[in-house]
Amino acid sequence: MKHEKQCKAIIRKILRAARWDTTIAVYVDDGEGFDQNNGNEQTEKSIIDTVFNVDESYIKFVDLTTSKTKGVIMVVLDYDTTPEEIICDYTSNRFTEFLISKAGL
Repeated sequence: MKHEKQCKAIIRKILRAARWDTTIAVYVDDGEGFDQNNGNEQTEKSIIDTVFNVDESYIKFVDLTTSKTKGVIMVVLDYDTTPEEIICDYTSNRFTEFLISKAGL
């Protein structure tokens, strides 16, 4: 991927902004369903690796206190995708828009 390092930095910023709230768990869907890792959330590295191993993935943010989804971000990667273009869609709410803003998008 042409801009892989910069694109990974965008995802990393989003994950770190989400994890600032310790009640948020982060999961990724690589096309085979959300990998809940036997109930344990995935590490930052495993999430980034999963996102970059497929062309299209979804990152889901779950509130651990209520088990409700706080937001979902869709990531689409092509060879020449710029960092500003990797986030194709996301849940339109205050939480997810905060994460997107922390990534500088």
